[in-house]
Order: sequence, then structure tokens, then C-alpha cells
Amino acid sequence: MKVREYDRDRFDRMRRIDCLDIDNLHRSRCLVVGAGALGNEVVKCMLLAGFGDITIVDMDEVVISNLSRCVFFREGDGGRKKA
Repeated sequence: MKVREYDRDRFDRMRRIDCLDIDNLHRSRCLVVGAGALGNEVVKCMLLAGFGDITIVDMDEVVISNLSRCVFFREGDGGRKKA
């Protein structure tokens, strides 16, 4: 399969948005408070988008009922801190 040059850049589609400064995004420092279902989705999207340094704060522990909504936790994580 022949790969087009623009498909070699993971962030090509984002670079096409004039008002979005990808290089600045990569250098950014962000804080996400809460690592539950919504926090998991936010962090997942931020990672895929290329955000730089992400700090996650959550004082809660993982419980089995979290697993259906949280991509970053597995069954073996039960009882561990979310962050």
C-alpha cells in the first residue's frame, strides 16, 4: 500500500485548521481534575490530539463498576487510586 506524504503526519488534519497552533499544543501544560468516566474521555482525546504535559488529579479509587466507562482502567486496578 502506498502511503501519501500527508498521511505520514499524525497531526496533518489538525494542521489544516488555521486557528489551531499544533506546536503550541504540544508544548502545553494541562490539569485535568477528575479521572472518572468523563475525565477518562477528556484525557484520551487530549492524548490523541497531542497535548503536551497532562497532570491528572483524582482522590478516588477504581471500582469494578467504573470499568464499563473508563478506558484507562482494567479489572486488576480495583482498589488503586485513579490518578
